[in-house]
Amino acid sequence: MCSQSGPGKKDKSRKLAHPVFLQRGMFCSEKQNGTYTRVLARIAKLYVLVLDDMLIAPLKDAERRDLLEISEDRYDRSSTVTASQLPTAKWLAALGDPAVADATCDRVVHNAHVLTLTGPSGHKTKGLKTKN
Repeated sequence: MCSQSGPGKKDKSRKLAHPVFLQRGMFCSEKQNGTYTRVLARIAKLYVLVLDDMLIAPLKDAERRDLLEISEDRYDRSSTVTASQLPTAKWLAALGDPAVADATCDRVVHNAHVLTLTGPSGHKTKGLKTKN
């Protein structure tokens, strides 16, 4: 799902599945304590994974590689819902490293059903209602 901020990407993502949200840098401690492989295996087995706010900020090298690893493990096996303000056409550039970006987009974007949401920001609408 792609759109500007506010039309309800997160809300619609949550309605598709009981989401598991991955946070930036969350694998640092798993890599240090040796549980990284087990965590990736659990993520790979999830029926639906929601990646919210995808590419809202530049990814670090380790985060790009984690995303590729997750994408490889889930490819053609399970569903991943990705919500982003950035259109998929800009993901290659936003991912940075050309080889990792190409491999990730090959697994995520090229096999996806893209929904582009339009409309007013739900945040702005809600804010206007509470002030009256």
